[in-house]
Amino acid sequence: MSTAPRFLAHSSSYNINLPNAALPPQNDEKPPEIINFKLDAQGQIFWNDQPIANKQALESLFMTVAKKSEQQTTA
Repeated sequence: MSTAPRFLAHSSSYNINLPNAALPPQNDEKPPEIINFKLDAQGQIFWNDQPIANKQALESLFMTVAKKSEQQTTA
């Protein structure tokens, strides 16, 4: 003969307040471009695995990204 454990023999109910799972609002914005920026041990700078020749080239890349970002926020 088998018997159910004692805690199963009694019926009990518990109220549990769980948070409502609200979905985030739909966002049609595309995610920002991912830029792989690297500085190696020799001091060489890489932008998306491409070596950057000098400081002016790096500044130009930063300005290009900044302009893209401004255009996306004003659109």
